[in-house]
Amino acid sequence: METGFIIKRLRLSAALSQAELAEALDVARTYLSQVENGRKRASLVFLRRVAMHFGVPVSLLLAWDDAGGLENEVYRELQMLFADLLDAKTARRHK
Repeated sequence: METGFIIKRLRLSAALSQAELAEALDVARTYLSQVENGRKRASLVFLRRVAMHFGVPVSLLLAWDDAGGLENEVYRELQMLFADLLDAKTARRHK
């Protein structure tokens, strides 16, 4: 799971458009789009803003970006656990 995918999932779970999130984070919508689609690597300043906005640790945004394509059972299990964590956070926001 890449950082951009995680950011997009957080954004969609909060029912925000790219323009809305970009404005909240004080970045260009095109920059956010490029990060979400894996065409640009996010800066640490940007990741900190995202983490603060959504109330998640920066480490969760970085968790899978440098996994080096590791395809093993442990990696897949960790991906599923992380997806479950995001789903639980989304469910709490919508209560």
